[in-house]
Amino acid sequence: NLGPFQLFFTLSCADMRWNENFAAILLERGYEIAYEQSQKMEDGSSNTIIKARSPGQEWKPIHKFIEENIEQSLHELVQGNVLTASRYFEHRVKQFIYKVMMGKNNPMHVKYYTYKVEFQDRGAGHIHGTLWLGLDKIENLIRDGPDDELRPKREDEGEKEGWMHGLKDAFKKLRNNGILEDDDKTSLTRFIDEFTTVSIHESSVGKDVAKIAQEVNKHHHTKTCRKHDTTCRFGYPRFPAPYTIVVEPC
Repeated sequence: NLGPFQLFFTLSCADMRWNENFAAILLERGYEIAYEQSQKMEDGSSNTIIKARSPGQEWKPIHKFIEENIEQSLHELVQGNVLTASRYFEHRVKQFIYKVMMGKNNPMHVKYYTYKVEFQDRGAGHIHGTLWLGLDKIENLIRDGPDDELRPKREDEGEKEGWMHGLKDAFKKLRNNGILEDDDKTSLTRFIDEFTTVSIHESSVGKDVAKIAQEVNKHHHTKTCRKHDTTCRFGYPRFPAPYTIVVEPC
């Protein structure tokens, strides 16, 4: 029994957003696929350009090829190839866990994880999971300035307090319904702000992340919202909070 976890996460297969997903489907149908590495971006990352063609024909960007040469839509392609899409999703999840979640440079210092795969009616998988973190190491992470990245404490820094000093004690109080002091709230809000965000500010989170968040992480009214003859029974839209608030019972 590992006790209470520190973070809960959800991963969606986002099967319509990965060109590699459609490349795998087209390969199974006998089409040819080519991968080209694009020029590196300012942040050091690079994009992979995927092209497709019928054997002996002209290469086209994969979305253009599907639009002009395939009778089915993107949605129909995925719907008719659920097994391939699911296997590709499983591969991406395992790589995410190995290279990002459990990566040695991850400041979360993940010690343990568990997850469960669920499938929607249309066959798309998604994952819910929990993370247990190395709070001892997180407490000792140092931030030299407000805009600087967290770093491990050096041996010559002795008793210098970490940016989230006291985090372990704060979590113990949450577990045991203890009273949170101001220092506990400070360490908790710093922890929350470090590893989660609701920002859609492009200069803070990046243009791609901001765009995806606007499309899939923003509330849009559906018939569920209007279930009890209201515009939205969940009370959206709501005013944003300018900072993280630790809500305590009265």
